[in-house]
Amino acid sequence: MNTRHLPCVNSPDPSSVRSAGVTLIEAVMSMLIVGLMLVAALNTVGASRVTQSRSTEQTLGPMLADELMSEILNQAYEEPDDTPAFGRESGEFSGSRSAWDDIDDYKGWSAGPPEAKDGTSLSGMQGWTREVQVGWASSVNPNLGSLTPTGIKRIEVVVKHNGRPVTKLSALRTNGWPSNLAGDEDEGLLELIPDLLGL
Repeated sequence: MNTRHLPCVNSPDPSSVRSAGVTLIEAVMSMLIVGLMLVAALNTVGASRVTQSRSTEQTLGPMLADELMSEILNQAYEEPDDTPAFGRESGEFSGSRSAWDDIDDYKGWSAGPPEAKDGTSLSGMQGWTREVQVGWASSVNPNLGSLTPTGIKRIEVVVKHNGRPVTKLSALRTNGWPSNLAGDEDEGLLELIPDLLGL
């Protein structure tokens, strides 16, 4: 009788066998690592965008506030042509500021996007708004308002970007201020007033 002997194949020790494929655990760990790296990259891009937006706000906000405050401070203290009234007089309610000739004509004014004095919108300023408040200031503490005329008007310009205030500029104007200031004297006074008020 002829018997065939099958070769004996010893099964190898499982700890010495290397797998040719990827296990499920390795695949999950790889996806987790890639996912974390993707989240970190997106956070970096988002932070970069926020920084870029803030940088633009820090540049344009003060520029828009300074331009409007300069325009306001170059107006007469009170109505030069008609009987003075606090606020706009007749004929000064048009869409543009071109007819406004005294400081308190700007009381409660707001425009978005910002406009030039003739009412034309400034290009590239979508999402920006400028607001002005003018009121009487206390002669004892100019940071406080007054319900009665004191001879001191407090002007506040607020610039907003997408509804969020980014710049606030305040100034005082008295009825003793010469209306024909020009040049460097004007700039020095604008720098001192916010510093004196602690703004």
